[in-house]
Amino acid sequence: GRAVAIKVLPEEFAADAARLQRFEQEARAASALNHPNIITVYDVGSVDHISYLAMELVEGKSLRELIDHGALPVRRTLDLAVQIADGLAKAHDAGIIHRDLKPENIMISADGYVKILDFGLAKLIPLAGDDGRTAVKRDSTAGTLLGTAGYMSPEQASGDKVDFRSDQFSFGTILYEMASGMRPFRRATAAETLTAIIREEAERLDPSVPAPLRWIIERCLAKDPDARYASTKDLARDLKSVRDHLSDVAPALKPARSRLRVGSTLIVTGALVLIAAAFIAGRRTVSVVPPAFQQLTFRRGTIWNARSAPDGRVVYAAAWDGGPSTIFVESRSLGVSDADILAISRSGQMLVSLHRHNTGPFQRAGTLAQMAVDGSTAPRELTNDVREADWSPDEKEIMVVRDVGGHSRIELPIGHVLYETAGWVSNARVSRNGSRVAFLDHAILNDDGGSVGVVDRSGMKRMLSGQYQTLNGLAWSPRDEVWFTGSKEGANRALYVAEGKSEDRLLLRVGGSLTLQDVTGDGRAVVVQDVFRMRLFSSRNGEKEHELSWLDWSLAGDLTPDGKEVVFSEAGEGGGAGYSVFIRNTDGSPAIRLGEGIGMAFSPDRQWVVAIVHSGSIGEVALFPTRAGMPRKISTPGL
Repeated sequence: GRAVAIKVLPEEFAADAARLQRFEQEARAASALNHPNIITVYDVGSVDHISYLAMELVEGKSLRELIDHGALPVRRTLDLAVQIADGLAKAHDAGIIHRDLKPENIMISADGYVKILDFGLAKLIPLAGDDGRTAVKRDSTAGTLLGTAGYMSPEQASGDKVDFRSDQFSFGTILYEMASGMRPFRRATAAETLTAIIREEAERLDPSVPAPLRWIIERCLAKDPDARYASTKDLARDLKSVRDHLSDVAPALKPARSRLRVGSTLIVTGALVLIAAAFIAGRRTVSVVPPAFQQLTFRRGTIWNARSAPDGRVVYAAAWDGGPSTIFVESRSLGVSDADILAISRSGQMLVSLHRHNTGPFQRAGTLAQMAVDGSTAPRELTNDVREADWSPDEKEIMVVRDVGGHSRIELPIGHVLYETAGWVSNARVSRNGSRVAFLDHAILNDDGGSVGVVDRSGMKRMLSGQYQTLNGLAWSPRDEVWFTGSKEGANRALYVAEGKSEDRLLLRVGGSLTLQDVTGDGRAVVVQDVFRMRLFSSRNGEKEHELSWLDWSLAGDLTPDGKEVVFSEAGEGGGAGYSVFIRNTDGSPAIRLGEGIGMAFSPDRQWVVAIVHSGSIGEVALFPTRAGMPRKISTPGL
């Protein structure tokens, strides 16, 4: 004989053989998973009308005994949380839901191992018809609810049908209590507790709790099951990432991954940088620790895209020193040239773009292919003419952006159009629960101004931000917020959170321009710090080129027939809000600013320059005099 623990089941269960059989099947099924964090059940039976459960004996304490003394240290909380999430994920993958997860049902052995008890016990209390709904029934003791009111999910408390995400809510409640020493929805009576679970938000955790852990708890405690994790495996993975980077995130978080990126046909240099995420700690913290930076690359060239791999490493595509675009895992080349990285799945499968080529200003396309992030498999081509792509969370679908018939469109899955525009879209990314796609919506072709939008699976689109003069870079945060980089004036982009209001929340501004590439599971931002310049040259009859660049982003508009004068625009930081129109003699004499806008062409007599004003929207057409005179606006109804 081995020593076992005996649990006696409530008397009323013995009278219902069908219910007892269902419980036995589910308890044995959970035990048969043979997971180190799930208790082993040896026998379910009855003696003299007393039903019992014979299970593995765990010498230790329940989680209730531990947290009754107050909040646990962060490291201890994460160590236990990872084990609980691992056990739940294993059960959920097998289709088994706990339904009564609470600190009393979690044992901690003397050597620190977690064991989850009582899988299937809550299913002994179904509603009529056994459709999976949760019965909220009173015990003979006033105020006691079967199912443990304080740890129910909103759908349980409402008597609705539940799935594995109900366990995630219960787990979030437990995590909250482990981190704070307080129950998030505890009220004077069970009825008030259930009302709080259904209708009220938990009080914000103290800022001393690392921000990534707070975000995980908040996501688990979302009232809408769709806003929780699409898979408990993802929840466990996020907790492991926070635990493994605890020195980086506590007490004041550490740098995030960032990347430098330079685009189009510019003279540029770029560097990958890790930006410490202390500033991410949130809008509600009392004090904000300035972010730290860790540069990851040190060569001259263009960094196109960068993504964070499941193991925390950074994968990026760069064209160093004038060479072809090559995919790297940190400093190691994967040997894939003329390619770009578009997405990495949670299991480590990459979506890459082969034979990448420019299709217009700010836009590139190629052949979509799939390969392993470690380079162990060769790219397998999937479809052509794709500008961007991303995985759905379950890796069963792929989202793509491509141009068809003069329109830019988002497809999810491939072939199913969610959104289409006569402008163009960029930086499209699937949300962490797979229900939405966020993207940058550019109203005007060949211009990177625009706003942040989101479209759901039904094709319903809404805007999350106002208008920005330049936008490039977008990703979903662990809290399912949309982060992006943009600037309302000039070219130096800063990092924002799209609030869906008139003012977006600023996360970080630096001296220079940022392009957001990704946000890791523990809340670190992968960015590129851009160093770029658009240069303007002129040459006559094969003579040596003469540089006519004026500020940082000189865009040619028109040249007079004799080649003596050029109209151009400054569309970068130096051009200011709305850009600036200049004319300049090709002999190198100083440029003359005519006004705000994009300079397009000289009039035949050279007395006027036609320009588009306010290029970030539909805009107006204006005439600027090249000599003395006043600007004129041109009416363009219907244009």
